[in-house]
Amino acid sequence: MSLPTLPNTPLPSAPNSPIKMSSPNDVSTGASSSTAFETKSKPLSFAEEIGFDVVHITVGSTVKKTFVVYKAPLCHKVAYFDHMFNGNWREAQSQTANLPEDVCEAFALFVIWVIKDKIELPVNSETDSSIPTLIHLFAFAEKYNITTLADQTLERLSTLMLESDCLPIPSDIELAYDITHENSKLRSFMLKLFVYITFHSDESEDVYGWSKATMQPLMQSCTDLCTDFFATIFGQGAQEKKDPRGELGCDLHQHREDEDCPYKQLASPTHVKPMLRKGSTSKKSGSPLKKRKR
Repeated sequence: MSLPTLPNTPLPSAPNSPIKMSSPNDVSTGASSSTAFETKSKPLSFAEEIGFDVVHITVGSTVKKTFVVYKAPLCHKVAYFDHMFNGNWREAQSQTANLPEDVCEAFALFVIWVIKDKIELPVNSETDSSIPTLIHLFAFAEKYNITTLADQTLERLSTLMLESDCLPIPSDIELAYDITHENSKLRSFMLKLFVYITFHSDESEDVYGWSKATMQPLMQSCTDLCTDFFATIFGQGAQEKKDPRGELGCDLHQHREDEDCPYKQLASPTHVKPMLRKGSTSKKSGSPLKKRKR
């Protein structure tokens, strides 16, 4: 998925170059460098940390929603929006933008992440709706090159599946492949899950929403998944047959190789109770997926 381009017609009244920010605190307070240095030792208030300036971003095409977002932390965390709202562009003068290709539910999670630096799903949200939303959020992070958000989203997706002991259904994997590029970490994660499902399901029964009848159409419609699947099977074999939930490994992260991994606190997937996704049926004993007790 290509990164959206900003308008190429500058406004004469706009600045000649993007405004460089040392931190959102400097933007929010408008303080000089000496004042900023003097206040480093004391805690900043919420208003001082995020500022008072906001931007209005309309998301979606058919179903649209306008979000009011604090400008300072948004521009501090995402270079694309920094150039958009502080550069020599029409959006910088109006402090408004349109993102017709993005999804409202995923953008809502992004707005919370901008302020809290963590992904908070709505209270009492169901797994069936949360998984597609997190898939869209990862694609959003990938699209705008927000690597920290991408890593956190993948971890949250893995944790959600682990805690509820559910697996993606065919439409989840198809969606993930449809809205990401060929080297996407989300594709790698979904591929690991698909391999695990393939080797731990009974083709005579619909398990976790999966059966031979659902696998074949997916492989036919999603040719990249089919190619990746056979390349993995013939290349690595049994190494990819274990449950990948909760054990992502740094090969699915985007932090620097010399940086300590911040995601090493997930529990073992053997300590959770099973929960079926919608469309699944009762389970019999036979494979590791089916031996878990309710």
